[in-house]
Amino acid sequence: MASTTPSAFAAEPVGRLAGRRVRGTCWDGDRLSWVDTGDGQIRWGRWEGDRLRHLASLSATGRLTAAAPTATGWVVGAETTHLGRDGLATALALPAADGLWCDPAGRLWLDTSGALHRVDLGGGVHRVLAGRTQALAWTADAAVLLRALDDAVVAHDFDLVNGLPGPARPVLDQGATALAADDAGRVWAVTAAGVLHVDPHAGVRAVVHPLTAPATGCCLLDHDLLITAADGVLHRHRVRDAGRPVPRASAPRPVERM
Repeated sequence: MASTTPSAFAAEPVGRLAGRRVRGTCWDGDRLSWVDTGDGQIRWGRWEGDRLRHLASLSATGRLTAAAPTATGWVVGAETTHLGRDGLATALALPAADGLWCDPAGRLWLDTSGALHRVDLGGGVHRVLAGRTQALAWTADAAVLLRALDDAVVAHDFDLVNGLPGPARPVLDQGATALAADDAGRVWAVTAAGVLHVDPHAGVRAVVHPLTAPATGCCLLDHDLLITAADGVLHRHRVRDAGRPVPRASAPRPVERM
């Protein structure tokens, strides 16, 4: 892999996210949402001009670790539940999960029991890849799955029809806690060294640092890279290549009542 000298930038603070301990910032095309693990709440708002307007918060039952958007709410973990925007919580026939993501076909992916699992649209759960997953992202054409591990970021060619990743190849030799893929096929990765812009073929192209505290999460909202800092301050950095909203998960199967 060729190397380049990365450009360094500072992201501008644009406001503070509500909550005591925030993570998992996510843009689904309508809502900007985040997980407040400190208060056990999903919070969301709308991006208006260059600022976030916080609209509402919902309390989850039990320990809150992650969330993936659906058309009517979020699938949340650890005890996997659908939490509607009306506040209605529905237990799902899925294992507990510390990480939740959705692929472009609407399938849920779970970090559970030390492995990555896929939830088919019919509700079947399949173990796909071994090891703990910190973050997932898909390229705009859905042809590549990017996976953050504890000590690396890897890429897999991805069969969207069947939800099957190919063999892993290295992208970054350090772990990441969040990933956001842009329309050019590159990925933003939140690492201990900052938010890195990585070209899978040319290495690290840029690094962005939030001004107030180390980064814990990121997402792309068109040409805005939104970075969550550890102190809850939301930062923005304008980027050349836009990103697309994360997919919304199809409604999972609820637990059958006896």
